[in-house]
Amino acid sequence: MGRGGARVKLVIRSEKTAMPSASPEEVGVLLYSGGERGPGGLAIARNYVDEVARLGAPVPQVALDFLTICLGVVAADTFVPRNDAADGWAREFELDVALGDPEPWRELVADLERAFAFLSGDSWSLSFTDGGQDAPKPRRRRKRNRVLDLRDRDSACLFSGGLDSTIGAIDLIAGGRAPLLVSSAGRLDKQAQTAVRRHVGALAPQFALNPAPTTPRGFTRDVSMRTRSLGFIGLGVVAASAVAADVGRTSIDLVIPENGPISLNAPLTSRRIGSLSTRTTHPYLLRALQELLDSVGAPVKLGNPYQFATKGEMVAGCKDSAALSTAAGSTISCGKLQRKAIQCGKCVPCIFRRAAFHHAGIADTTKKGYRYKDLCRALSEPTGRDDVLAMMIACSNGRRTPLRRAVMLGGPLPEDAATRDLMVDVSRRGLGEVASFLRSQGLKC
Repeated sequence: MGRGGARVKLVIRSEKTAMPSASPEEVGVLLYSGGERGPGGLAIARNYVDEVARLGAPVPQVALDFLTICLGVVAADTFVPRNDAADGWAREFELDVALGDPEPWRELVADLERAFAFLSGDSWSLSFTDGGQDAPKPRRRRKRNRVLDLRDRDSACLFSGGLDSTIGAIDLIAGGRAPLLVSSAGRLDKQAQTAVRRHVGALAPQFALNPAPTTPRGFTRDVSMRTRSLGFIGLGVVAASAVAADVGRTSIDLVIPENGPISLNAPLTSRRIGSLSTRTTHPYLLRALQELLDSVGAPVKLGNPYQFATKGEMVAGCKDSAALSTAAGSTISCGKLQRKAIQCGKCVPCIFRRAAFHHAGIADTTKKGYRYKDLCRALSEPTGRDDVLAMMIACSNGRRTPLRRAVMLGGPLPEDAATRDLMVDVSRRGLGEVASFLRSQGLKC
């Protein structure tokens, strides 16, 4: 937006009449807006309110307001490119968000700001005002309303269509649980989710929404999107709260399946300590979000049952191997997916994925294969080989940053020494899986 590193103020509203006039000083974003846009043409999550009503159960105002706050952060991260920042990365945001009931959140501003700063690497200044979206009245269960039936659900599970979330859903169902699958569904994500659900979880209802950020023609969005999954978690909190209300429970598990090494995301090299390390499921952030939810009385317990498992261990230990073998090829892990939906095979998520199949001794049946099946070819190209090199360095015995310190650089760890040791060890095992796979590709590490 060309602000030369100055603090950017975003005003998040759910009513167009409450939006500020378009100006260089303030960026207005319309939320839950149907077909409308803000004065500058910016909108996000336009169809969410009607879809939340189709959960068919009352959603607490604190849960919807939490989603609103999360989406405001996602909007800021999307609509303000990092190259506008003075250092080309860390932006300074002032975020003014209208909530249905701002009072419970005003005492938590400092905690929210710390959590979001950890997640995105930016500076956040938050304020909340009245006049935001009220939690919608639930639709009645009638066929024409497409209302979900939550009466036999006992949990909610984030379901992206990736390999980890697929294993998470399979394990819950195989273990006798009855999850509501919650999805943030862009076009390619939705295709993967639909394909996977043909094989697993077909009896589990799915609550899927697309935030679909809307911009004017020629508008430049940020591509790093460190906070994108925050909106996913916010959606999960709303869905889990609806399950709790429908089944009459005071607390419902929201399962967030992510393997330990990716959750901790220790920087692979010293160059990747900030810009290339995502933190959405880092235990520090999940703990901070849980404390916030507990403070406002949201009936949701966040949990990652795979915090101490590698991706390969998740694949090998899946509770329904037959279901996984038919579904795994349709899952998507790639961080650089192209329009043809061919996974690159050489980015960090792809390498962890391929290493997991290699570790488990299971055929990798990924549909359409990988653009770079041969990593030696990727390494020989001067552009686009950074991830392969970084993985080789991280797996090398001669890495400059010791693994324990690298894990700690990824974010604060629990005070308990035994738990910290487990986190370092799962990162070590994860890199061991990758090293074995890279060697099978003829690479030295």
